[in-house]
Amino acid sequence: MSLATLLPVLLMLYLLQVHVWDDSRVWTWQMFAGKALLALLLAMLIAVGEELLFRGLLLSGLRRQMPLYAAMSVSSLYYAALHFLKSSTPVAYANLTPLSGLPLLSEAFANWLNPAIGSAFAALFAVGLFLAVLRNLKVQGLGWSIGCHAGWVWQIKLSRDLCNVNLQADSVYLVNTYYDGVIGPLVAAWLMSVLVGYGVYARYLRSR
Repeated sequence: MSLATLLPVLLMLYLLQVHVWDDSRVWTWQMFAGKALLALLLAMLIAVGEELLFRGLLLSGLRRQMPLYAAMSVSSLYYAALHFLKSSTPVAYANLTPLSGLPLLSEAFANWLNPAIGSAFAALFAVGLFLAVLRNLKVQGLGWSIGCHAGWVWQIKLSRDLCNVNLQADSVYLVNTYYDGVIGPLVAAWLMSVLVGYGVYARYLRSR
């Protein structure tokens, strides 16, 4: 599932030369295998934590308070927003005080107002919707969403290790360079197309 939904995007970005092979790094099979395994372990940790929180606890709780599609949308909104709740200003150890965290907290929330995150926010919202739909397709849907999420993160991490973002490419607008150089308009359009296609197919099956 994760390969079918993200690998076409990565291949298109490579063919459009938005992602270009990093010639500065020399790989051996042992190095690549080690990097791939480490990326997979990190991807599993991220996927398990985020899916248990957003598609497990949050979505289940919201479904008791509102219709399913509204619960999916709200949980996806929270999911997307959390990825931008961060600050980058360093604080020297010598300058730490009980109030040192307040400017960092203010910076983290202010990041939501940064227009540069717009396309990445939309793409992550689409990711959240896709995973929420997957979560509700089957009884073991949470396991499916964890596996798909982990597969996506794994592919993104490997792609970033192997390739660089070509800022001079004509199609660089397809990714959000402020975020990670993968998530962006192309991912948002692709996943929303998949969701719309699934919706049309599901309605067709119900009408038969």
